[in-house]
Amino acid sequence: MQIKKENIAKWGLNILLLIYALMGAFIMEQSETTTQTAGGLMYYFVVANFCSIIYSFFLLKDFKIKKQSIYIWLYICFFVVALICDTFHLSGLSDLIYISTPLFSLYVVYIYSRTHTLDISFHTSIFIGFLILCIQYLQIYNISNLFYKAHLTVAYYPMYFFPLVMLNPNKRLRAIATFIILLVIVSSIKRGGILSFSLGLIAYLFVQQRNDNKSNTKKLFIIIITIAVATAIVLYLITLLQSNIFDRFASISSDGGSNRIPLWKHVITMISKSNVYDFIIGHGHNSVVAHNYLYGVSAHNDFLEIQYDYGFISFVLYISAFAGFIIKTRKLIKEKSQYAPTIAMMSVMYFIMSNISVIVIYFQFIYVMIFYAIVIGQTENNGQK
Repeated sequence: MQIKKENIAKWGLNILLLIYALMGAFIMEQSETTTQTAGGLMYYFVVANFCSIIYSFFLLKDFKIKKQSIYIWLYICFFVVALICDTFHLSGLSDLIYISTPLFSLYVVYIYSRTHTLDISFHTSIFIGFLILCIQYLQIYNISNLFYKAHLTVAYYPMYFFPLVMLNPNKRLRAIATFIILLVIVSSIKRGGILSFSLGLIAYLFVQQRNDNKSNTKKLFIIIITIAVATAIVLYLITLLQSNIFDRFASISSDGGSNRIPLWKHVITMISKSNVYDFIIGHGHNSVVAHNYLYGVSAHNDFLEIQYDYGFISFVLYISAFAGFIIKTRKLIKEKSQYAPTIAMMSVMYFIMSNISVIVIYFQFIYVMIFYAIVIGQTENNGQK
């Protein structure tokens, strides 16, 4: 029996999504439990890129799109220019692979989403991928010391994957996923993660309420109860954490947000001292960490990181792509799209984390791009809202 190309494309995407989740889980383990070098992590990026290319050329070659979204192309242009700028510094093959990974995932998933509708197999694959990342987080966390190991950055992997789960039409699965991610984020004691997730969830509930054209009394009551229950859970967890969360937030005024403000000033000084050549094309991938002798960490701000690493041209393109993301979000909210609540949540988390942390140079940015590709593709697929 001949297998239809549509079915091959569908299952090919599901497998690809699970591969991305597994790659994220492997990188979570490597980054927290071993002294694995960046070169070792590169192999996971190679696998992800190879699978994307194979899927693109052999499974999606027959699906043509006449007019492609400007919102997608802004990100594509950013990644391409960043790749070109990075080659001038001869940074090495590994850096080029890091930069190109979100590019491949963005375009491949977008092509699929523009030409196919999401079905139960897609949502099942996404939920399995989410569970893989959460289980890996718990394994890294160490059950015997569950509520005392502070601020694990690996919590961001399932957090960025979470909006994909919220596309699921099954309310029970969405509720289960919300409870799980709440445990993950709170137990990580990452102030930025707690802040961005909390505000993102509020944005989701607010836009979902706005989309409801029926009587809002019942739904408003449900939302209030949901927030009350979630708050009660968080307060209970805080008691288990021995007020660690309160201490972490209370220390913002004294530590400058883990020294973010002094760090930003230092990176801005590094940028201002760059020569014209480096200012335009950047210093190379992850150069903030390499050249930041005072702090030895990333810029903790995507915009500063991109300006220093990839230069002014890439910076302008990223600003444009970022603005496009926000504009598209606003448009979908105004149209009361079925995707408006979820993209509102992702936009809030993305906006906050881009300003107080770094996303774009790490593997989890793939999940942001996949989500964006899915939503943009679906809203342009046969005029869906």
